[in-house]
Amino acid sequence: MDEYVTFKGSKNGLHIILNEKATFEEIVSRLEKKLNSAKNFFKGCSVTIQHGNRVLDEDQRLLLEDILINRNGITDVTFTADSSFITNDDTSSTVQYQPTAQGFNAIAEGASKFYRQTVRNGQKISFDGHVIIIGDVNPGGEISASGNIIVIGALRGIAHAGAKGDRNAVVVAFSLQPTQLRISDIIARSPDGDNTKPDWPEIAYIKDNALVIEPCVFPRADNVIKI
Repeated sequence: MDEYVTFKGSKNGLHIILNEKATFEEIVSRLEKKLNSAKNFFKGCSVTIQHGNRVLDEDQRLLLEDILINRNGITDVTFTADSSFITNDDTSSTVQYQPTAQGFNAIAEGASKFYRQTVRNGQKISFDGHVIIIGDVNPGGEISASGNIIVIGALRGIAHAGAKGDRNAVVVAFSLQPTQLRISDIIARSPDGDNTKPDWPEIAYIKDNALVIEPCVFPRADNVIKI
């Protein structure tokens, strides 16, 4: 069966698309699993649930609202049967969370620069190539690179990979908690007040005009980033 629950993000909030063929129990189970994997990444955002031809009774709607609002910090939830509100041409500020590795095409070659330091508030590092930080990037610190950004530590500041327009750039960190994340022309911000620390390294990259964030797991050797 196709994916029971699909997450799509945009500047207007998070869209959750329900598979019309799945049972409600399957949808609830998959929704809870995805939200748990996201580790409160969507805390503070608005959610629109697109249920298509599926009829949700009052109890089912209340349960979904309870899962999203009371258990995961979503601010508000709306329901719609209309799928036309989902567009693929919005590039201003989109973010999508995928809890399992899907594969990507990162920039494989180019000059790289290593920094063994903590990037503190007010400090900025900019390089025409890949940037590798052995240390943390604190809030207020900023990293800009025309290629990939890799932080062997916590990324809690601002990161802009692919700064010259390369959408194949990626951002990787042992703890990915940026105040602002940008790859090429796609920008995303973390939800206000979300201080949850990821339990594993994560990677951000562009897929279908959205910033996708997922655990940094490489099941095949040909997926390893070469720098």
